[in-house]
Formats: sequence, C-alpha cells, structure tokens
Amino acid sequence: MLAATASATEEVTSSVLLELWTSREPSFTGKYTQFSGLVFEPKPLQKPYPPIWVGGHSRAALRRTVQFGAAWHPINRSPEELRAGRAELTRLSKVRGRTEPPTVTLRNDVRVLRPGQSVPASTHGGRVLAGERAALVDQIKSDPVSLDTVSTTMTAAKEAGHTGQAAEGNDSSW
Repeated sequence: MLAATASATEEVTSSVLLELWTSREPSFTGKYTQFSGLVFEPKPLQKPYPPIWVGGHSRAALRRTVQFGAAWHPINRSPEELRAGRAELTRLSKVRGRTEPPTVTLRNDVRVLRPGQSVPASTHGGRVLAGERAALVDQIKSDPVSLDTVSTTMTAAKEAGHTGQAAEGNDSSW
C-alpha cells in the first residue's frame, strides 16, 4: 500500500509542477491537493519547463518517466536491468505515442580500490562498480550498455551546462 501511495503522490507532484510551470493562471484538482486563483512566478527559464529526471526502477517509475520525464535516472542497476528498462521505456513510449523514449541518465556508485581493499556496501542498493583502476576500465568496456549509457549521460550533462570538472576533494572528472 505504501508503494502505491508513493507512486500516486509522485504522479500528482509531477502534474502539479507542470501546471505551475506552464499555466498563466494555474489550477489543479486531485485526490491529494487542489488549488486555484493563485499566482506562480517567476516561471522557469527553460521552456516549456525544466527537464524532469525520474528515478527508480519499478514499472511505475518507468511509466512516470514516459509520461513526465525527459530522462530515466536509475541508480546502480545491472546491465540486464538497464537493457530491460530501456526496452520497457521504448515499449511504453510507443503505447503513449511518444516519438522518442526518454534519455537514460545512468548513475552508478564507482569505487576505485587499492590492492586488498574490499568493496563497501552501496547506500543506494544495487550493483557497485568496484575494483582497481584497470579492472574498472575493463568492466565498463566489456559492457556495451553501460559504456553507451555513460557516454549518453556525459553528453547530456555537458549539453545541460555541466562542466564535468572534478569537485573539491573528488579525484574524478570527465
């Protein structure tokens, strides 16, 4: 029951945001919220509204991605789960009449290990890419889905204005 309520609440939240971002005189009536007669300014600079990235890997998350999202943002999913998710996004996009499925913006916890160091548990669940530097490169190269998704994510991020510069205290960069 909790998952169903969370899913419904997330759909309402997305609908509310779209209404606030795009309507001159926003109004909304739903099971969880209603409003009218209000002013919502300033509107987003990005038109028609900022891109929505939908996280999660459930069927409901994939459905919300096709309905509202510019991108699906799975965290720590295996290559098999990414393939299945992409296939479902394509299928759902066709059903909804969407010409292109949403972009996949992969996030994976990556740990560069020193010799003898063990893989720490992920705070997000799922698969953690871990190993010594050369082994990590081999893991990524050996899986075309991950390599393609990493490339697509980096391209999308750069187009969105992210520089790819390493954050302070972080030794990774594009």
